[in-house]
Amino acid sequence: RFRTENMIYEIGQIVDGNPVFYVNENKEGAMIYVGSGTCYGCSENFGDILFNPITNPSLNNGPIRRFVGAGLQNTIEANSLGISGALISHSLTIDCFVPSIGELQLIKENLHDSNINYGIASYSHSSSTFNSSGGLICLHMSSGSESSGADYYPYIKIVGNWNYGCMDELACNYNSNSNLEDGSCI
Repeated sequence: RFRTENMIYEIGQIVDGNPVFYVNENKEGAMIYVGSGTCYGCSENFGDILFNPITNPSLNNGPIRRFVGAGLQNTIEANSLGISGALISHSLTIDCFVPSIGELQLIKENLHDSNINYGIASYSHSSSTFNSSGGLICLHMSSGSESSGADYYPYIKIVGNWNYGCMDELACNYNSNSNLEDGSCI
């Protein structure tokens, strides 16, 4: 579903009409920025009880993952927890997902801050990473500051070859070869 085979990727390369902002270690997999939409309710606080892993241990570090490679799993988990609306559910229907805050920081550094900019608005964008209060962590593209309110929500997708697995170094089934989180950590 997310694959384009036998290609070497580079930052800034255009793939399917969209710019690459991250390539994995072997350069055979890439994350591409698809676009963004106006954010409705991105600053909404979804509540401590539902999204706090302390009060809801079933999350097992669910949508609070910040690292590069976590956005897809964050989006899937948020969708399965019943977060609806354009931010989460629509992204999955178009083979895209909402980036983690780590992925969003790379969009800022590798695309927005470049000489080309790729048309990314200089406002706050939402990630799929939730803070400890249950709100989405957002990143302002000009200042680089994190907040809980956003003007836009970005869509990204992956292409090429990826190794799915547990990326949490503290988990007993950590896989050092994984470069895309699959939610299997225990």
